[in-house]
Amino acid sequence: MNRATVLALAAMIFFGCTPQNNEEARQLIIGQWKYDTKAILEDVAQRKVSDQERAVVQGVMAVYQDAIFDFQADSTLLVMSNGIYQYGNWKLSKNGKSLYLNLSGQDQPNTIQELNPNHIILSPDPQRGIPYTRIFIPAGGQ
Repeated sequence: MNRATVLALAAMIFFGCTPQNNEEARQLIIGQWKYDTKAILEDVAQRKVSDQERAVVQGVMAVYQDAIFDFQADSTLLVMSNGIYQYGNWKLSKNGKSLYLNLSGQDQPNTIQELNPNHIILSPDPQRGIPYTRIFIPAGGQ
């Protein structure tokens, strides 16, 4: 095979897999999820965060401990917490490694550390005031 054929084949394989990875990730995300508050608080206890950051995380977990994050197939996101509903949308990057959440009118990128049927783990983002790993588990024993 000549070099151009090999490069074309490699590009087809690389770019051909991207939508499949994105679609597989989408199918895993669609559904209702909730924070695993215990795991999040344990993770924060192991990290080097300030007392103020720890207090913020504890406050967020108190507010969202019963919240349901409903990732719908049409890319709508509904967050239900203490009788309050927040509406927004979500999308994945083409490679399926970043989850964009929009509850405020602006897409917020979140790096996916791990994604499987049992949990979604999003990396901390201290620049946006999120000094903790967000760990989601299926809501309602899905």
